[in-house]
Amino acid sequence: MNSLYIKTPEQLELMAESGRLPASVFTWLDDHVKPASKGQYGFQYVLNTSVNDVVCHGIPSSSQQLKSGDIGHAIQSYAEAQGYSVVREYCGHGIGRQIHEAPQVLHYGRPGKGLVLKAGMTFTIEPMINQGRASVKEKRDGWTVVTADKKLSAQWEHTIAVTNDGYRVLTLREEEKTALK
Repeated sequence: MNSLYIKTPEQLELMAESGRLPASVFTWLDDHVKPASKGQYGFQYVLNTSVNDVVCHGIPSSSQQLKSGDIGHAIQSYAEAQGYSVVREYCGHGIGRQIHEAPQVLHYGRPGKGLVLKAGMTFTIEPMINQGRASVKEKRDGWTVVTADKKLSAQWEHTIAVTNDGYRVLTLREEEKTALK
């Protein structure tokens, strides 16, 4: 992840369509099967589950049950103001022809620091918000990452394009579009 890739308007439209398609599939999947990641980076399952204290890359298990409670989706200032923490070990990233491109996009930090965004950049925002401390640990399976204090965690992800007028969320579901207005 060394080079930044600035996309043309045509490439951004292709990426918007690429974002719209999985968003519509995810909407359909809400009422059906739940596949996702089999084979990506050698992951052996179709679903990686982030249930309860699992932060990311969880190995699915029939014994897992969701606990009630909505941690919500936020970035550092909002999450911490509400008493939550933001995982530091994982970040968003540039995205385009490769699933992981430059730049890395941290979900914490100080205002005015970091890379200046330019029109044509595309990246993911995918914060992991913990109910307790931000500390995480990896399980022996080599994939599953859990909260160190066993408290709940939540994650969401969207792909963003920087435009001349601001930004465009490329992966919004229809029901999310009305929530933004």
